[in-house]
Order: sequence, then structure tokens, then C-alpha cells
Amino acid sequence: MKSFDMRGFLKRNRLNETAGFTLIELMIAMVIGLAVIASLYQSYIFMSDLNRKQGGKVDAIQNARNAMDILTRDLRMIGSGAPDSVSAKITAADDKSITYLANFWNISTELSARASNGDGTLTVVSSSGFIDGQNIYICNDSGASAVILLDNDPTDGTTIDLPANLGANYSNGCPVNVVDTVTYEYEGSPNEIKRTLTPVNTLNSGNKEVLADNIDYVQFNYFDSSGTEIGTVGTALTAGEISSIQRIKVLVVGLSPDEDGPIVTTTYGDASTSTDGKSRIYLESDIKLRNVS
Repeated sequence: MKSFDMRGFLKRNRLNETAGFTLIELMIAMVIGLAVIASLYQSYIFMSDLNRKQGGKVDAIQNARNAMDILTRDLRMIGSGAPDSVSAKITAADDKSITYLANFWNISTELSARASNGDGTLTVVSSSGFIDGQNIYICNDSGASAVILLDNDPTDGTTIDLPANLGANYSNGCPVNVVDTVTYEYEGSPNEIKRTLTPVNTLNSGNKEVLADNIDYVQFNYFDSSGTEIGTVGTALTAGEISSIQRIKVLVVGLSPDEDGPIVTTTYGDASTSTDGKSRIYLESDIKLRNVS
């Protein structure tokens, strides 16, 4: 009768206890791991796409707000610095653009001594900000100068040289204002709002500045003092219509840079359309003009 080998039995049991996974167990573990990785990857793709879409909407909101802030601020300046004798403070207007006069850089001073008929210089409180190439007006209660185009920088801090001698008298304390011509226009390709300032000098380049991009639509609507709309969308206003403008309603539509939703067709007030899956942000502002009589 064979004797029982206790040491061999224990050794075999220890080997069994430390044996590795079977091939089937490894395959099951791999399948489960791949399923988990695939699920995590799909979650990552979903969150990345969601973040991209949300970022696009934020960009659209920011672009529209920036454009509206600039337009609202600057359009309220229409006519600033121009005397009442200048009736055409808005010189051109339609539903996509507007051109007007304004003291855009807020450069002004006052006469510190009477300016007499025949004088070739103005003695002012300060000539700071006045430069060659600017248009200026000298204003007072009883009258105002015609526009004067400066052809030299001031010779000192209290003197402004004139291109020609004055043809009228202006009393001490009369305001002297710089007045620029400002144009805002919307270009549908490449979806930008642009601004041009003239006359050309070291402050005004005369070039179109891009103020906002990814703007899908802009519309200016004009109203008279009674709230009646002036003109027709798609048609430039006549001089008579322009002279009665007292209020401007502005619509700005910001556009997300990438498609982030279902493809739809958007129709605007001028009958133009856009078909895509991009988000749009609509902002409106109603602007009462302060310096237009």
C-alpha cells in the first residue's frame, strides 16, 4: 500500500492556487475593457462636440453684443459738434449703412479771445488734439463758421492756424469743435461691420476698419419725430427723408462660426435668406438722436 505524500499534495495545491487566467477569461476581460474604453471615448466625443457648440454660441453672442455696443454708442453721437446751421448731419442712409457728421474723437476747445473778421489764427483755451487735416467749426449763439479744413498743426498750445482769414466775428468763449464724417456699413461677404472715418489724417486713416465679424445680418430702420418709419428696406433714403430722421432702430444678428444645430432656412427683413445649421443671436437697439433737430 502506497503511503500518502503530504508534501507533494500541498505543492500541487499551491500551484493550482497560483495558476493564471484561462484564455476565455482573458478574452472576456478584453471585451469588457474595450466596451468601457468605447463608452468613455463616445462620452469624450459628445462633451467635446457640446463644448464646441457652446463655444460657438458664446462667440456669436459676444460678436453681436460688441457690434451693438459700438453702434449704439457711436450713433448717439450723430451731429455732435456740428452747428445748427448744418442741416445735413446725416448725409446718406439705407438699411445697411449710414454716413453722418460727429465729433467722433471728442476734440473741442473754446476761444479765449475774440476772433475777428480777417484773422488768420484762433486764440483758444487749448489746442490739444487739433491737427492738420481736421475739419472744424467755430460756433456761437448767433451764427457759426462754415467748415474749415486745417492745413497745419497748431503752432503752440493756445493757437490754431487757419488756412484762410476769417470772414466773420466770433466772440470770446465760442466753442471750436472737430467734426468727422463717419460711415458704418455692413458687408454680407465676409459678414463684417466696418467703419470709415474721414478726412484722412493721423487719427483717421480713411480705411475701412473691421469692428465685428461673424455678423449674419444688419438692418437700420429710420423714424421721424412722430414714430413713423421713413424709407423702404433695400432703398437709399432721399435727402428729404434723411432730414426728418429722429430715431434709428438697429438689428444685429450674430452668427456662430460652425454648424451647431439642425439645418434650417432663415429669412430676413430684406427677403435675403441663409440656410445652414449655425446658431443666430438677435439683438435690437432703439436709438434716439440727441444732436439732430
